[in-house]
Parts: sequence; C-alpha cells; structure tokens
Amino acid sequence: MDVLNRALTLLGEKECTNWDSPSTGAGIKVKPWVLESIDEVISSFLWQEVMTSLDIEKEADLSPDGRSRFVLPSDCLRPLGYRYTGTEAGLPETAFTRMSGMGMDSNDYEIEGNELLTYGDEITLVYNRREDDPTKWTSELGRCIYHAAAINSGQSVTSDARIVANVLEKYERLVRPRARLLQSKYKKNAQFLPQGFTYIRSHYS
Repeated sequence: MDVLNRALTLLGEKECTNWDSPSTGAGIKVKPWVLESIDEVISSFLWQEVMTSLDIEKEADLSPDGRSRFVLPSDCLRPLGYRYTGTEAGLPETAFTRMSGMGMDSNDYEIEGNELLTYGDEITLVYNRREDDPTKWTSELGRCIYHAAAINSGQSVTSDARIVANVLEKYERLVRPRARLLQSKYKKNAQFLPQGFTYIRSHYS
C-alpha cells in the first residue's frame, strides 16, 4: 500500500486507502505495476538487505554433460554466485563463482529456467531474494521502488509527459545514484559480503 501511495504522490495524484479496491482511477492503473517494480529494482543491484545465502543439494538427475542440477529457491530473483560445499576431489571448498555479469564468471555453470547446472553435490548459493515487505527495505531501496512504480505506470496515469519525465530525471540523476552510494555503508573491507555469509572474499563491484 505504501508503494502505491508514494508512486501516486510522485505523479501528483491522490492517495488510496484500500489496496484491494483502489478508490481512484490512477490507483487502479498504478497497482499492477507495484509488484513488478519491486522485482525490477531488487534485481537491478546488490542490495545488502535482500542478499541471502542458502545451502542447496543437487537433484537426483544430472545434465547430459555430467553437471548436477540445482533447483533455485522460489524466492530467488537474481542468483549472484555460489561456492562448493562438498568434498569431491577437484572442487575447492571455498572457491566462489560470481554470476550475472559481475565479472570473474566461470564456464562451469549454466542457468536453465529455475535450475543451476554446475558440478558437485552441494553448493552454497548467494542470491537476491524477493522481498515484498517494505519494513524489510532500507530507505534507499524503498525510494528506488517508489520511483520505479511511478515511472512504469506514469504513461497510463497522466497525459502530462513532463510529470513522468521529471520523475525519471530525478530517479536517474539523484535517487538511484544516491541509493547505491548509501548502500556502500554496508560493505566490509570492500568485500562482497551478504549478511550472515562469511566465506566470500571477492571484490565488490
């Protein structure tokens, strides 16, 4: 509800009091974009409050080339990397493979649908999880989501293109860069380090 009303305010529209049945035409038009905007923004950056690590075991069936199939968690929006936790010969236990165009990519993995193909019997996966609860967001993540919802829905809400252009310009020039700068306060010695995960020692990028 908070995302809906913040987006409406950015577009110069009245707030709504009911999420299930928005009381205005603008509210009805913005609502379908709220969840999509949340996923879009959370997937776009290494937000520390949604970075999660989870140990997962391979499925029984292997891919034709001998790699194991690991089913990604249902709340995984963006897989970031993994390390092997098994003791198989030739698989270094603490080696970390980074994914999603973050550099240092390895050729031993592939993502097919909701499955990760790589070697080993068990991995620790690091990923950005889906988080729809605004109380779990930092203020900088929240501001990005509010602006994204307004930008995504703006064309259908208002005929004044200047309003949407102004929101977009502010988002790209101030809101998003400041949010990413503020996120740097969570970094520890320039390490890529999600909360509660102590094994990764790759550079943050």
